[in-house]
Amino acid sequence: MDRIDIGILRWFLQGHMTAPFRPEVRPNIKIISKQLGVTGETVRNRMRRMFETGILNGVVAQPNPGILGLQVAALGMYAPRETSRPKLARRLALVEGMQLVATHLDGMIGLVFFHEGGESLERKIRLVKEMAGATETVFTEVVFPPCDLELKRADWEILAALRPDASQSYDELARKTALSAKTVKRRLDRMVAGMAVFTMALHETRAVSGGLEANVVVQYEQGADRSAVDREIVKALDDDLFYAGVWARYSVYAIYLPNLAAAEGAEREVKAIRGVKEAKASIIDERLELYDPIDQVIASKLRGSG
Repeated sequence: MDRIDIGILRWFLQGHMTAPFRPEVRPNIKIISKQLGVTGETVRNRMRRMFETGILNGVVAQPNPGILGLQVAALGMYAPRETSRPKLARRLALVEGMQLVATHLDGMIGLVFFHEGGESLERKIRLVKEMAGATETVFTEVVFPPCDLELKRADWEILAALRPDASQSYDELARKTALSAKTVKRRLDRMVAGMAVFTMALHETRAVSGGLEANVVVQYEQGADRSAVDREIVKALDDDLFYAGVWARYSVYAIYLPNLAAAEGAEREVKAIRGVKEAKASIIDERLELYDPIDQVIASKLRGSG
């Protein structure tokens, strides 16, 4: 992948530095081409190739956790070296509310999961640490924009139909919900504008040989100007960066690199930025993305809406 492919992937994954995912449910070719300094035809051809090769595997909808009555947290931890990472990943995937399990070659395991706050969060953290035999951990809340929309049954029906495939047309969604295409568009536009729904690309950078995907986990010095530090990190990683998870207590920057030496170089460069307390670049081994928890909550909302 070159900088154009990485830029397209970043558009699909990154809405804003302080908010995960994108608020739009359709790719805007004009905006993407302007950001990358290439023609719209180039963007369309690259997107087509990325889907054909499996770098992009579709686009799914992610409801704002707030409208589901949930919160999101991320936990990074290290399991003992003798631990079977694939076996542990599949056990962790069974934990209630688990959304992402990412294993890394150096033994780091990254988790993203839903919780209800308070004891629910503390219990879940204890559980996964015990399951992994974790030796060290870093924790953060994943903050989504506030959403005060009150969703009706038609909205939940649209979300249920949209969730597995956000690229569907209004006509397709209309057929699945027994609503008119006009109604689907109007209600979906309202949810997008109100930050009730986001989109996220399913991706697999390993579909292209000769490259590595790494997560650079960054912790900050106390009192550091986070915004200024994050801008410097993005500047340092720019051509290789396709997702920046700028979260409350630490951040994760996803980058695509040609080799292990480049990952080590990126780590050194980020560590040298003023305000960075610690930075660790870990090569992704396997990533499990889980959507059953979201589908189950949407289904319960549908049942409760009469």
